[in-house]
Parts: sequence; C-alpha cells; structure tokens
Amino acid sequence: MSKPGTSAYSRRLLATIVVVLLSACSRMGTTEETGATVSPSPKSTATVVAGLQPTTLVPTAELITSPTTPTLPTPAQSTTCIDAASLSPLNLTGEDGVILLTSAIPTSPYLSVVALSSVSPDMTELFNDATVGILSDFVIAPSGERVAFVRAAIDLQGATTYELVLISPGRQSHRTIPWRRDDWHGLVSWTRDELHVLVSKRFDSTHLPAARPDTLLRLSLEDGAEEMLKSTMPYSGEMLFDFWEDVGSSVLFNSAMTHVAILDGESSLVVWDQTRSTVVWRWVYEEGVMADLPRPIWSASGERLVVTTRPPSSSNSAPEYQFVSIDLSGQTVQSPILDHVANLENSDLSLSPDGQYLAFVVTDETTSGRELRLWNTESNMVTTTCIVDPLSAPVWSPNSHRVLVSIPAGSNESDDGKSSEKVVVMDVTTGWAASLAVGAFEPQAWTK
Repeated sequence: MSKPGTSAYSRRLLATIVVVLLSACSRMGTTEETGATVSPSPKSTATVVAGLQPTTLVPTAELITSPTTPTLPTPAQSTTCIDAASLSPLNLTGEDGVILLTSAIPTSPYLSVVALSSVSPDMTELFNDATVGILSDFVIAPSGERVAFVRAAIDLQGATTYELVLISPGRQSHRTIPWRRDDWHGLVSWTRDELHVLVSKRFDSTHLPAARPDTLLRLSLEDGAEEMLKSTMPYSGEMLFDFWEDVGSSVLFNSAMTHVAILDGESSLVVWDQTRSTVVWRWVYEEGVMADLPRPIWSASGERLVVTTRPPSSSNSAPEYQFVSIDLSGQTVQSPILDHVANLENSDLSLSPDGQYLAFVVTDETTSGRELRLWNTESNMVTTTCIVDPLSAPVWSPNSHRVLVSIPAGSNESDDGKSSEKVVVMDVTTGWAASLAVGAFEPQAWTK
C-alpha cells in the first residue's frame, strides 16, 4: 500500500522527464536536417543614418595588410626643345601683369629695379634710391599683387642703410620699413592675409635657451609689431640651428600658418599640422645627405609643399635626386629620379604659384652643361626645355603658365655688338617661347 502523495509525485516526475526527452529529440532533428549548428546572431554595432545602410566593419588586420593605395601618375620624362637663338620679341598685354628686373647701373656700384609691362613697355624705374645690394629673394605675396625684398642703400649722408621694400607694381607704388639687421636674419615669406611677413630671428649665445632655433617672427606691416612664432610639435631630437641658412631658420610655415615643414634632429624632415597637432608626412634622410639639399618650397596658397630628396639608390659618386610633392592631407607624388645631376641649390628651384609646376636648373655631370627643366606634379612628367646656361633663377607668372629666365645672348643680339644677356619667357602649357629683353637684366618677380 503506497504512501499518501507518492502517486502524484511520480506522475509529475514522469511528465518532466518526457518533456526533457522531447526537447532533446527536437534539437537533434534540427541538427540532422541543416547539417550545421546554429549560433546566436551578434547585435549590430553600426549606427544607421537616414538614407544609409549599416557599415560592414573590416577587421583591423585587413586594414593594415591591405591598405587602399591611391592611383598616382607614372613618372615619365620628355623633351620640348626651345631654340633660344631665334626667338621673336614678346609683346606684353594687360593680362601679362608686371615683370620686375634688376640691372647694374653703368659706371656705378648701384642697382636699378625696373618694371616692364604693357603700360610701360620701355621699362620704368620704380624708385631712384641708391640701391647697392639685394639681400634677399623677391618674395611674392599670395595674391600675386605685391612683392617684398630686403635691400642695402646709401642715404644722403653716405651711410649704408637696410630696408624691407614692399612694392605694388600694378599701382606703381612702394614703401619701405627699416630692416633691423642686428635682430633679423632673413625674409622668409608672406602670410595669406598679407598683413604680415615672416622673418627669422638672428641668434647668438645670449638668446639661448630663451628662444629655440625654430623661432620665427611675424612682423606687422602696419605698425611694425613683432610676434614670436614657434611650432607646436614636440621634438624627439636636437633642433638644427639655422639649418636653412638663406632664410636662417629650421622651420618653414605655409602662408595660412596651419602647417609647418620642420627639421626634427639631423636627418628627419616633418610636415606638421599646427591645428591638429599631428604629423602629416615624415621623411628620414641618410646621414649627412640633408645638408646638401635645397630647402622645401611652399606654394603661394600654402596647400602644397615640394621637397628635394635623395633616393636610396643615390651615392656620392653617382648623385641622384627626386622631388616629392605633398598636399595637406599627406598624399604625395614622387618625380622621376634625376641622375647624373650635380648638387642642386636653393636658387635653382622655383615653384609655380598654384603648386603644379616646379622649374629647376640642373648641371648635367656628363656634359657639365646647365639647362632648365620642368616637373608637372599632376602628370608627373619631367620636361627638358633645351634652354641652356641659365644665368638666373626661374621666375613664374601669376597664372603659373609662363616662366622667365635669363640666358647668354649672342653678339648679334645686343645693341653694342658685344655678347650680353637676354631674358626669355616660355609658356609651359604650349611650349611657346619668346624673347623679353636684351641686356644685363636679371628677372626677379612677376606680379599681377
């Protein structure tokens, strides 16, 4: 005879066992039909934006091993020969702007700064002050309408004075600011607003360590006020003191003051974003190579930088050069490698205002001859112009279509029958060329 409640308990236990067995059989049946074990679906972490589908997340390992490489133009070289001996004279139009040249005044130690345009085709002397020396490059403002340079002049008492000269050739006007030669080393560039110019500070042992060698001064053109500028980049190596000697600085700001090319240590060039405090691009040179290279060049807009490098295949016995164009996002274009080329100098390079073309003068070690070449950063084409023995640095037109350079002139081209110089202009978009002036003229700037 059973105990009270035992039968009911047994029935409940049996029902539970049956339910468990049926559930297990159901799962076994599903596995046999599908042939795969079903796992729970993960929750999506993508944020759905109106009109867009959730993004498929790519594993980090795949992003690193398979980066997206932009398609860049293949390096190439070409030749567009200009017969400089048989060029027709150039007739300037109103669209050509104003060309500034310097010339030695006969039987005197003075230089003359003259302007050539469609309005004054006979060359107008901009000022009659006794200029005895040009102490800096002619630096064009971003608008292409103004130019600045440093000069030495003789005052009425016969003393030598130094001045920062600001010229607006289109308005045939100029003004001067005393150049503090004991404090300022070199004229570097304009700011985009054209209210300031950047000058490098002259250092000696009394200035350090109060100021770093990467310090520049922003000089107001309205009241002469100075503001000390420094890059925001933290340095991993020792700063180079006055490395780019022609401007007396180890940093080069763009005109917008948002980015800076800076030497960090003895063999590293960095493009630094001042606003985001990030490295945009870095180039590590072989030891001892950097000292033989021209300084980088910013475009007038400040949106592109061109750097001269030495490729790994280069050696002292067989020097090779290569240009790199960098935009503000860090994307680069590398030029064809230039071989059998002697040392390039700062004065050999000139970047067009829009940053598309680099005009450069090279000395071919196989022939010892010098010639003008052009690099188009968009097509990545280096063009040999056959314009040989340039006597001046290339100068660009404001629209970046034409380039000026002075070359030797034949005795049949000068008024006195003696060998002289002449200025030639080449249109880089068409290959057309013409003669601009004959005489001891050196092109310095081309403004609107």
